[in-house]
Amino acid sequence: MFDEMRRLVREATTVGARLHPSAYDANKWRLGVAELRRELDSLEAEYGRLAASVDVSWLAQATGSTV
Repeated sequence: MFDEMRRLVREATTVGARLHPSAYDANKWRLGVAELRRELDSLEAEYGRLAASVDVSWLAQATGSTV
């Protein structure tokens, strides 16, 4: 059910790991970082919607997070 979503997030992480600011124009880099932040915020909001029905204590334990 979540396989495609996880694959796409993992793929985006891999692509991001290959980027380095020195390889790009500083203004384009800043704009790209700002646009990426906007998309990450959107992803976080969607995650919140998906996780809303999951027991918080269980989720914290399963992900190694804190409540």
